[in-house]
Amino acid sequence: MMWLSILAILIGYVVGSISPSYIIGRLVKHVDIRKYGTKNAGTSNAFRTIGFAAGMTTLAFDLGKGALSMLFAHLLGAQFLVLCLTGFAAILGHDFPFYMQFRGGKGAATAWGVIVALIAIFAVQNKFPLEAYIPVFAVSLIALSLIAITKSANLSGFISFPLFMASFLALKISPASIAIALFFLYIIAVSITTIAERKGIKNDMKFAKGNKEIVVWRKSLRFLFLVFPLLYFWLDGKIIMIALAALALIFLIFDLTKIKRNAVIRHLYKKSEMKAKISGITLFLIGALITVLFFQKNIAIMAMVFATIGDNFAVLLGVPFGRHRILKGKSIEGFLACLASSALAGIALMHFLGISIFVVAGGAIASAIAELLSGDYDNVVMAPLAALAMSVIKF
Repeated sequence: MMWLSILAILIGYVVGSISPSYIIGRLVKHVDIRKYGTKNAGTSNAFRTIGFAAGMTTLAFDLGKGALSMLFAHLLGAQFLVLCLTGFAAILGHDFPFYMQFRGGKGAATAWGVIVALIAIFAVQNKFPLEAYIPVFAVSLIALSLIAITKSANLSGFISFPLFMASFLALKISPASIAIALFFLYIIAVSITTIAERKGIKNDMKFAKGNKEIVVWRKSLRFLFLVFPLLYFWLDGKIIMIALAALALIFLIFDLTKIKRNAVIRHLYKKSEMKAKISGITLFLIGALITVLFFQKNIAIMAMVFATIGDNFAVLLGVPFGRHRILKGKSIEGFLACLASSALAGIALMHFLGISIFVVAGGAIASAIAELLSGDYDNVVMAPLAALAMSVIKF
């Protein structure tokens, strides 16, 4: 009925117009968020202006109101076009709330909530096969992890949503997927606009200041250790064990002698490792050797990938963005970076290795926990513990 369609669209606008960043700013900080930072009542400005807790609350609420608007419309029996118009109305409500002189936010998070609701509705209606949502889930993990780590919804959208749009369109070209792609295009346009604004990207990134320098080339070199799980696809385990053992022995000799002070070799070590008896490289090789020795081939390959990628991203993102330190200099942001990067790598490899999503999730979680809790010994324990967790779940 026409009046139900109109009601659904009106509900979308009214729900979308509820501005948590404005309300929290007024009630808690006694400020109008639109007068500070980027001067809009959105998620990124909430993080920047009124704090982490307020930013996370705003993010959750803005996501929720987009999804809730769609749910109301669906329960009212709205057809596909009305569903899309309801989502658009929710975004308009966020951007132009009637009680705030039509000066709200930009609607990226609300649009994301609309997209999530549309995908959920189509999943229930079996519009797409379940396994086709894996790449969509993977890119969602990128987006949410980037928001949690960098506190920048704009940066997250700019990086993640083009990937998300492409992965969703790859599932099946239909009016539904095209509509979802259009919502993504809106988010991308918002992100580009924000970055193009004066100081837009600088304001989002200005808090990225770690308390120690990252030797990026050294971290890049660590990615070369992916050669071991890669070769293990085709080579016998004994050959991989011999290679790992030989390299571990070589680096152990470097560690325990003055060779590591050589003008060339010393660049492989961090400053702190010059005084340590055993380096992180040696510990990683020992951990990889233990993993290959005691666990099934597919499990060992996945665990070594987790240890290589997860540990690197824990540093590359955890150091500059690590604002919430917990254990021995480790941060929540580093933990999230390790977990997300491991999970994404696992999702990419799971079909090749014949491993289920539940096993991947267990291994990624175990690897991230090991990185967080094991201090200076994370290099040696990440792969074995991830392999152990996956073996238990698989059994």
